[in-house]
Amino acid sequence: MQLAAFWGYRARQAISRGIITPRGHNLIILFVTEQKHAGMTQYVDRLVGGCLQMEGDGQAASHRRLAAQMDSESRDAVQLFFRRNQRDRFSYCGEATVVSADSTHPNGYYWIQLDPVNVPEVMASLAG
Repeated sequence: MQLAAFWGYRARQAISRGIITPRGHNLIILFVTEQKHAGMTQYVDRLVGGCLQMEGDGQAASHRRLAAQMDSESRDAVQLFFRRNQRDRFSYCGEATVVSADSTHPNGYYWIQLDPVNVPEVMASLAG
C-alpha cells in the first residue's frame, strides 16, 4: 500500500513535504531523506546512531508543532521514516521522541531520539 493513500492523501507529493500531521490524529509523521535531490532545499538531516539531527524550515506550523512536543503534556506520537537518498525506499524507524530543539538556528534544529529497541534493526536496514 502506498504511504500517502494510507493516510488519506491523494498523491505522494503530500509526503514529500517531510512532516505530515494527519487531520483528526495526534500524530506527527516524519519522512526524512538525508541526501536530497540537487533541486531541493538542502536541509541538513542525518541519522547518527539512534538520533536524528534534523534542520527545519522555521516557518511551517508543522515544525512549530514538532518543537512543541518537548513542552507538551499531551504529546503527539512521532513516527519516523528515513532514507539515505531519494532512490532508496523509506525505512520505518518506529516511534521517536523530540529531545531537543534549537530555536536560535535560523531554520530551527531538532534532535529526535529513536526508541532504543529499534536502533540496531533500523541502522542495519539503512546500511545495506
